[in-house]
Amino acid sequence: MKREYAKVFLYAYPWLGALSEAMAQSAENKALLSYRAMCSAEEAASHVVREYAMQSAVRELAAQMERIVRSMDDEERYLLEYKYFRRAEWLAGGRRVTFPYSVRTYFRKQDALVSKVARLLADLGWTDSRFASVFGQFSPFMKILRALREGKERMVWERRKRGGVAFTGKARARSAKGKAEEEQPPRAAEPRGAEKSD
Repeated sequence: MKREYAKVFLYAYPWLGALSEAMAQSAENKALLSYRAMCSAEEAASHVVREYAMQSAVRELAAQMERIVRSMDDEERYLLEYKYFRRAEWLAGGRRVTFPYSVRTYFRKQDALVSKVARLLADLGWTDSRFASVFGQFSPFMKILRALREGKERMVWERRKRGGVAFTGKARARSAKGKAEEEQPPRAAEPRGAEKSD
């Protein structure tokens, strides 16, 4: 599975359960009020069936993502929580957490985590074509995917609750020709740089 699709699922994970419930309620309401529909009974029934099918896919994904997240160790779960989920109750109550490595290592670990999640999703049958066929017309996921493809990933998470991360290590310079600066992620020199640029 493509890493960008795995990122869509990671960003969506915290609200998949609530989204599934809302979709089930919406489908039920459409069914109950179908007599008011401005289309044929067959079309109204078709809309309800499609909504229930999408709700079922979201519910299945929520269960699979829950299993994936639970399979991670504590550090991996915190890194996912910090970058993708940003749920306040999991972010150490707003305390700063110190990792025994550099900011660059943090970014490498986040990169490896996305690859790991993509592999685990592929093991569960989430191929690129399945993502496209199941969620290709699903607006909430398509908005996230569009932001990722347009280089606007920060827009997906910028309003979420921030926790703190600090690092004890320092990134090494690649050469004496000033290449270290271009290798650094934006604002990485600041102690809390990861939360501004991750």
